[in-house]
Amino acid sequence: MINIYDLREFYSLTIDVILNRIYTNSSQIILSGIIDEKIQFGLNLSSLWVTSHHLERRLKAMASPPIIDNLISDNSYKVHDLESVLQCCNKILSYKEDVLLAHEIETVQLIKSQLSKSMTFVGDEKTAEFPPTRSDDMTFSEKKTFSANSNEELVSNNDSYIAFLYYVLVDVEISAMEICSHQILKNKNMPREFTLDFAKQIWDEARHAQYIYQLFIEKGGDLKSQSYTNNVIARYMQSNSLLESLVIQQILQEGNAVEINLSLIKELTILNRLPEANAFYNINNDEAYHVNIGNKWIGYLMEANEIQEEELLELMLNAADKIDIPLFGKGGWDSDIRALVGFPSWFIEVREQIYNH
Repeated sequence: MINIYDLREFYSLTIDVILNRIYTNSSQIILSGIIDEKIQFGLNLSSLWVTSHHLERRLKAMASPPIIDNLISDNSYKVHDLESVLQCCNKILSYKEDVLLAHEIETVQLIKSQLSKSMTFVGDEKTAEFPPTRSDDMTFSEKKTFSANSNEELVSNNDSYIAFLYYVLVDVEISAMEICSHQILKNKNMPREFTLDFAKQIWDEARHAQYIYQLFIEKGGDLKSQSYTNNVIARYMQSNSLLESLVIQQILQEGNAVEINLSLIKELTILNRLPEANAFYNINNDEAYHVNIGNKWIGYLMEANEIQEEELLELMLNAADKIDIPLFGKGGWDSDIRALVGFPSWFIEVREQIYNH
């Protein structure tokens, strides 16, 4: 019979191994200049996040630390890399007929099946510097290369729509992957749940980027004929702290886009382009979750640093002024949506007080 506390340690150390793999993937997302590679490094996080998320839940469901001192520990469950994790999985699975270990057998089977997918990944341990790398084949522009007076005009004009899709691909989705990667690497002292939340977001953004890339090609897009702006990256780089960076990226840039995206989806629906409308709706649902992540960790930092609501509001107003984006957005406001994505009631009330006078 396996010592249950050895299993607890095995699960916890496995998460540490996963975190190191996430760090390596995050570095590669920033360092690579090739769009396809960035997307693939982001997609690689799927098995890592699925496994770690399951392990976190399993650890919470297991017993408290040992109350019996004379249980003999087996050091063979002390893992340090992916290979040793998989070796331990095989050892534990040899007990699969033991009814008392049914939960653990299911968990270990998941670890083995998911992490085996990561064995072929070869990462680079180089330090990732910001801003992120762009391929020499990519063209920089000071301004967006598409313009439209409305979302109706945007989705109806194929040339503008193609340029818009490229903007979403590089300046929204890829940039968000890079920013989340940078957040992970810069803040390893945060709770590991922080890293796992942002790994989930990177995976989401990579899936979005893959879809947008495919749609861009289907519509007749050519990568070499389009330009990127790096606006999202430039705004993020103006932050001076983790808290301010979360406000700039998760709240001002992503949070204020949720209602705007609904307008785009509506126009695609009117034109009966339902596959695209459904795809963007799925993407927007993920983005709403990312705003929730931002609000969650802003709340954590407020509590940890005893920051008052008035202080945070002042920081948010200053950040909005710094990057020239209105704090409450400019593409519509829905208080119910804002509450659903984690905005605190006091913030919603401040906005209502301002606009009701």
